[in-house]
Amino acid sequence: MSQPLVSIVIANWNGADVFNNCLVSLSKIKYSNWELIVVDNGSIDNSEQLANKIKLPAKRVSVIKNNNNVGFAAANNQGYEETKGEYVLLLNNDTKVTPNFLDLLVNRLEE
Repeated sequence: MSQPLVSIVIANWNGADVFNNCLVSLSKIKYSNWELIVVDNGSIDNSEQLANKIKLPAKRVSVIKNNNNVGFAAANNQGYEETKGEYVLLLNNDTKVTPNFLDLLVNRLEE
C-alpha cells in the first residue's frame, strides 16, 4: 500500500534550542513519505541554518525566510501554501515526536 505524502509545517522565531530538539526527533521518524516546510520569522539566532543542516529522511525540506516576524498564524499560512501533501500537519517548533507518530496518525486518517 502506498503511503500518502504528509506535509509538516513548522513556524519558527528565534527558537534554535527547542527547534533543534524538534528536528532531531523528526530525523528519527519511520514514516517515509513526508516533507518539511519551515517558515523562519526573521530569526537572528541560528534557527534557519538548523533545518538546512540536519539530515532528515524527508522527501523535501524547504525553508522560507521572512525578513521580519509576520506572526505565528501568517507564517503557518505561508507554509501551508507551499505544501504538496495529501495531509498537512502544523507542528510547533518545540514539539518532540516519537518515531512512529506519523504512522499512527496516517493509519487513523486512512481508516
